[in-house]
Amino acid sequence: MRPLARRFLFPILILVLAGMISYLARTGRVTQEAQVQAFGEQFLAGGSIGATEPLLVETILKRLPKDRVLTVEVRDGDGGPAPDGAASHVIMIRADGLAALGLRCRYDSDPSKMAIVGVFEPGS
Repeated sequence: MRPLARRFLFPILILVLAGMISYLARTGRVTQEAQVQAFGEQFLAGGSIGATEPLLVETILKRLPKDRVLTVEVRDGDGGPAPDGAASHVIMIRADGLAALGLRCRYDSDPSKMAIVGVFEPGS
């Protein structure tokens, strides 16, 4: 009986551990996306800009469409760790449902260190 238990127990244990690791990684990513979503919505509402450069904020505010319903959609960025200049996420600003402006965002667990590191126009 012992070889039979060893034959089935270890593969099942490995599958359970792999599933747990996958689940924890996924919930962490979902949490990050929710925080970036809140950061983008706060930015549009005139709230906190985190560690975003003031000149970049001015540029973004000039490019935002006026008198339209703006919504925020979060996407994956460059992937991997996000040092200065790299984007862990992309905040797509939609005006009346159409992509209007993309903001490259660097995630940090501290909202005051989260920053927008670049801006682009979709399709360019």
